[in-house]
Amino acid sequence: MDSRIHRTRLVRRFGRRQESPLARFINFKRRTSLSRISRRTPASEELALKHAIATANEQISEIYEQVMKQSGKGEAAIFRAHLALLNDAEIFMEVCTQIDAGHSAAWSWQQAIERRALELKQIENERLAERAADLHDIGQRVLRLLAGAEHGAPRLPDEPVILVG
Repeated sequence: MDSRIHRTRLVRRFGRRQESPLARFINFKRRTSLSRISRRTPASEELALKHAIATANEQISEIYEQVMKQSGKGEAAIFRAHLALLNDAEIFMEVCTQIDAGHSAAWSWQQAIERRALELKQIENERLAERAADLHDIGQRVLRLLAGAEHGAPRLPDEPVILVG
């Protein structure tokens, strides 16, 4: 199984504590190799990208609903932010430009996400640095979908958890 679940710390939110008083930490990681050059037509690459983004939208919306029911709107708000980042028109157009140049959807997506995340990290603002991490999270979700490595939407356990990507 290429998915590993790890207990980990969430330094960004809880400082150096290894445990939150409210939840345990779960780290979902999957690794995927990417091909820069596409063997498919640009139209089929763009269709694959649109499908992966739509599926990611469904998954994140489902997580939002689950977290909202279990923990409230405030805790679930981060997933609304993920949806906004996922549906950024500038990122989509940048990826489509790379696809039209003959690159694969996955490689193009990864390049656009990494470039945007790096831009956010370079701005000396803690909140924007957190958005860079969020952007990386949604980027990885779409990459897994493009690679066919995602086997359905992730399911949250019944007990409180903090997801770390």
